[in-house]
Amino acid sequence: MRVKYRFFQYAYTTPALLFVAIFIMIPVIYTIVLSFTNLVLTKPEPLRFVGFENYRYLFHDSNLPLIFKNTVLYVIGSVILALVIGLGIGVFLNIECKYNKFLRSIILLPWILPDVVVALEWKWMLQGEMGIINELLTRLHILERYYPWIGSPKTAPLVTIVITAWRMAPFIALMVLASLRATPIELHESAKIDGATSRSIFRYIDLPLMLPNLIVVTLLMIIWIFNLFTIVYLVTDGGPAFASEILGTYIYRIGWRSFDVSRAAALSVLALMFLLVLSLLYIFSFRKTIGGG
Repeated sequence: MRVKYRFFQYAYTTPALLFVAIFIMIPVIYTIVLSFTNLVLTKPEPLRFVGFENYRYLFHDSNLPLIFKNTVLYVIGSVILALVIGLGIGVFLNIECKYNKFLRSIILLPWILPDVVVALEWKWMLQGEMGIINELLTRLHILERYYPWIGSPKTAPLVTIVITAWRMAPFIALMVLASLRATPIELHESAKIDGATSRSIFRYIDLPLMLPNLIVVTLLMIIWIFNLFTIVYLVTDGGPAFASEILGTYIYRIGWRSFDVSRAAALSVLALMFLLVLSLLYIFSFRKTIGGG
């Protein structure tokens, strides 16, 4: 019976394992193999092994320092802004009032909308000649004339950070709300009896209790935003003049615009190594949070 039970255990997990193998493991292995070859779609040369030539080329690429800097600023800026917005929204939604029930039902709209819809809507609103944001700011006399938010190297990176934070903040708000609702009410009542204010209760009770969850969510946000490609690609296309170019869009530019598939694969492998480190940190933090490690 035990052998039969084990057979059914493996049988039930087989579809998931096949899915992982076909759509994740095989492409990853194929990408690693391609990174050591000379595959350029515009050059009909025989496929051959070139060793670490593609990696040496990347380390001498003059654009990569700027790309890595943009990626770090994009990820860190988006995560911090999303945390601040999400924390504020989550605390506000925890307050009992008649409007919050409705707000809790619609707060996830930015999160559940497809990335393509979010990017195109924001690009339309930020349009330099007829965008609604420029129209509102000029009518409020905040701006004297329309400003090219997407076309300026100074504001294009900030635009992608704001859009990404707006996209991610509802998920963080939901996690904050769940953490606040899980806090034992007895702790709040005891603190109020001792004369603690609402600010003190949040600082010394709520915030320390939700901190492990916030650490896990922050690591998860870093992984997600590092992999996020659509918003930057559709809103700014990495421009102007590489001002908002990040690693994901640069890999796409090398692989599917310059058709240098092998060098794009090599850069993808470097990004994969960084993501593996972040994933291990996330797994460790998650296990520690739930008490499994």
